[in-house]
Amino acid sequence: MAVVLVAAGGLVAAGPRLQDEGYDVPWLAPKTPYVADLKATVVGQGELGAVHVAPALKPDLQAVAGSITGLRGVSALRFAHLERSWVALIPVSYNNQPGDYPIALTITDHKGRTHEATLTITVETSTFTTSSQYLQLSPAINSLRTPDKIAEDAAKTAAAKAAPALEPLWTGPFVQPVESDKVTTEFGHGRYINGVFQGRHSGIDWGSVGTGAPVIAANSGKVVLATMLHASGNTVMIDHGLGLFSSYLHLSAIEVAVGDMVAAGDLIGLTGSTGVSTGPHLHFTLWVGDVATNPWPWFEHDPMELLILDRGD
Repeated sequence: MAVVLVAAGGLVAAGPRLQDEGYDVPWLAPKTPYVADLKATVVGQGELGAVHVAPALKPDLQAVAGSITGLRGVSALRFAHLERSWVALIPVSYNNQPGDYPIALTITDHKGRTHEATLTITVETSTFTTSSQYLQLSPAINSLRTPDKIAEDAAKTAAAKAAPALEPLWTGPFVQPVESDKVTTEFGHGRYINGVFQGRHSGIDWGSVGTGAPVIAANSGKVVLATMLHASGNTVMIDHGLGLFSSYLHLSAIEVAVGDMVAAGDLIGLTGSTGVSTGPHLHFTLWVGDVATNPWPWFEHDPMELLILDRGD
């Protein structure tokens, strides 16, 4: 015979349903109050992954924190509460070694109890073109790359990214920020300057644009940087929320100010060749925190696809 309890003037089954509502049911095994998983367990170098933690009971989880061991440029994960889930983007650097990387989670349930969970994300090799770019810079331009100037630029960009919006500010797929079908340097290509290897290219360079062509916001967000930097010249950076940023380099003119809210397609600057540049072009980078990621997938897909997980409910 089924056992029932009187609750709020009605009859409630004293079993799994009560447990789903967040009540203790001592004669049943305790139910784990969360479900934690990854959008994809395997992510390529330079790509994006995401971790999701959702309540398994009716009450919401109070908080989620997490960290990854060994993943380049990432340690603590930045979780945000999106609908009923806690989500965090996981950027994988193009310089990261393939392999398995553990994710440690601390989950606070609706009663303030903490739970520990572990997931594993696997990084696989991505195929970047084997051709490299060789640039020869004049002494004047090369002088913009001294360690102190690089450090000064890095401090300004780090400050701009220090407090990203905790909710998504973007809408839909990103749009190409300049009209050009000429890509002069692809994301992830090797780059040599004056014969010395400098690493992989952090973004996409579009050329054949001349000076003064319109540069538009690739998606909606808040302008967090609009200034001249030594290496990247006139630079604009937009916060799209959840740690996702876009940056636009070497502009001849900046048409926005820090604090401006922009929509996809809004004019933010004009193409140019300021900073360390050998000719007019636009350098575009899509960042998650301090890790540059491949922008190409997000011109066709909304990054929100990473943050919505179909568990078959």
